[in-house]
Amino acid sequence: MEKLIFKQEIYARTLHALDRSIKFLSRTDIDTDLQATLIASVIKHFEMCYEASWKFLKLYLKSAL
Repeated sequence: MEKLIFKQEIYARTLHALDRSIKFLSRTDIDTDLQATLIASVIKHFEMCYEASWKFLKLYLKSAL
């Protein structure tokens, strides 16, 4: 059960990081070079969030059965 809570916390942190990246990217006062870097950051945060959510969901479903 502790491992499940740990995975959930990791997922919540990665989701929060993705949200912050998207909000920062949506600002209009950034130049194009910085915007390209921020797009790469959003993509990386999405990948991390996807992996964390998959690992959490997999463990959750195993513990529910």
